[in-house]
Amino acid sequence: MELLVHTTSIARKERVEQKGLTATWVNKYDNVKCYVTPAQVGDTLNQNVIIGKDYNVFFEPNTDVKQGDKLTTSTGLVLLVNGVADYKDVPIVGHIETSCSTIGD
Repeated sequence: MELLVHTTSIARKERVEQKGLTATWVNKYDNVKCYVTPAQVGDTLNQNVIIGKDYNVFFEPNTDVKQGDKLTTSTGLVLLVNGVADYKDVPIVGHIETSCSTIGD
């Protein structure tokens, strides 16, 4: 996809064996093509967008990205995926859109 000009790594929390409820980030994918854009106030129904903190990240249709994943983008942002919208079956423009918030490492 020509418009996906950024890349990101995708990490997922996984339970640490024999440590009860302890989990750690495990890197699942590197150099995943995406497009990162700041969220606009009109992007959510309840309009709780925080400008400079909330972002939309777009992926190719078959990308394995889930709510709760951590994205580390080529632009230096570290984001937590809050929600995923799947538009895989939309002709010509199929994609996955995620709503994300900035987090620390």
